[in-house]
Amino acid sequence: MREEENLSELFWVYNSDMRLSITARVLFGFLAQTVVLIGAILLLITNQAAILEYISNVKEKLEPLALDVKDLVAELKDIEESAAKGSKDAVLKVWSRLPRMNLFDRLQVYLSTISAVSKFEACDANVRNSLNRASELLQELVAGDRVAGQFADILDRPNVRSNKEAMLLAWEKLGNALGASNEDEMRLINSRMQSVIRYIRSVCARAGQAVLEASREANNQIYSLRQRLSYLFVAVPVSACLIGLLVALVTFLGIQDLRRLAVVVERMGKGEVVKVDPSKYSGEVQVLASALNSLLSGLSEHEKNLEKKTEELMKAERLALVGRMASVVAHEVRNPLNSISLNVDLLKEMIKDVTKRAEAEKVLCAVEKEVERLGEITEEYLRFARLPKGSLGPCRLSSLVRATLDFMTGEFQSHGITVDAEIESESRVLADESQVRHALVNLFKNAIEAMPNGGKISVRVEEGDNRVVVTIRDTGCGIPEEFKPRLFEPFATTKPSGTGLGLAFVLQVMQECKGKVSVESTAGLGTTVTLEFVPYSGGD
Repeated sequence: MREEENLSELFWVYNSDMRLSITARVLFGFLAQTVVLIGAILLLITNQAAILEYISNVKEKLEPLALDVKDLVAELKDIEESAAKGSKDAVLKVWSRLPRMNLFDRLQVYLSTISAVSKFEACDANVRNSLNRASELLQELVAGDRVAGQFADILDRPNVRSNKEAMLLAWEKLGNALGASNEDEMRLINSRMQSVIRYIRSVCARAGQAVLEASREANNQIYSLRQRLSYLFVAVPVSACLIGLLVALVTFLGIQDLRRLAVVVERMGKGEVVKVDPSKYSGEVQVLASALNSLLSGLSEHEKNLEKKTEELMKAERLALVGRMASVVAHEVRNPLNSISLNVDLLKEMIKDVTKRAEAEKVLCAVEKEVERLGEITEEYLRFARLPKGSLGPCRLSSLVRATLDFMTGEFQSHGITVDAEIESESRVLADESQVRHALVNLFKNAIEAMPNGGKISVRVEEGDNRVVVTIRDTGCGIPEEFKPRLFEPFATTKPSGTGLGLAFVLQVMQECKGKVSVESTAGLGTTVTLEFVPYSGGD
């Protein structure tokens, strides 16, 4: 158990060279792929969120600011043109429109908007420079003193603190002049007001141009960010595919030794004797090859022991059969001997009487038949008892079947039996040719005896499931159901004059050939005998 745990740990993390095992390499590869994919997805989400926020700032703040500055410049130009006319009505129009403009409050809002957009991290240098330029221009109007300087000599209050305050005081003084119908003072203040408005309009126009440039730069930056995001959308699946290919390559290189080892195991499964060389493999596969080599050595030793024990068991079975055969032979031989003894006594009496010569010849014929029967019984029993260990070698089964059929053609014809042979395989098998021929003869004789009134024998030789199969089918009387469990028992027979050794002999031959024999039969319909042989592979 401890060795299995150590082996499991070895396969899981490190091999014998302290390198990562195949499992660990594949696992780490997939983990790396997962980490890269998650990182790429997070990067995409972050970039997309930044782009969306930047687009929101540009669309909701910067572009409306540029339009509002443009509108302010247009309003200032209209007021400037009204002031240029100089008439009382025109001056009154200027005086009434100035408060509604909220000029300096709007300028302050512009500065706040520009400051908020400039602080955005995604804002690049070009956009920020344009916004800073616009901010400086607007700051000059809000916090400068040029407007106050224009009105310094006409305002009653010294030390005006801001342009906004100066503009407010000038507006009040213009209103007083209009109310008092003081045309000289009205013209003077209107002239100064026209000059100030021209100046403010000029600065706002430049600031608006800077904001417009910033908006264009921002749109270009948004296009660039979107393009980069599209590249990321392409790069993520491409990188995932590349990492997947890398993992597949690492896995493929890692399992090459396993594939080679699998080929060796497959050859072993086909019955070939294969020697595994662990030095041809690397890593944990080398450990597996060593373990497999040890297993093969153990199986080979076990197979040798099993063959030895099987041979000893067969010898013991044959010794037991000898005893049974002795009693059977005594029983079988006793009846013919009694018949021979009686016939000999009759023959002695007949010899004394010359007139009974013909009857003497009949008695002699009967004695001869009984002697022949004794010889056949004795020969068959001895053949079964003395069956030698097969001399296994390459045997072309198709040629052997054809030769046996040709040998028994006369017997088939004399009993009115037709033969249908389909030989589809010319492969060689591992067998003892002499024993297999005798087994085939036994099977054909059984088929003939099962069809006393004639019939048909079908013989088929084919390949299937790593075996060469011979199928012999007859249309005879079949085998009774109750007798089937005893088919291969020695001396078990359903025929009055049978010895019961035919199928037992066939079974022994097939076991010697490392093959199989099976019988299927239905009473009244016929019998099918199947012989399965091992293909000859050139080994022992």
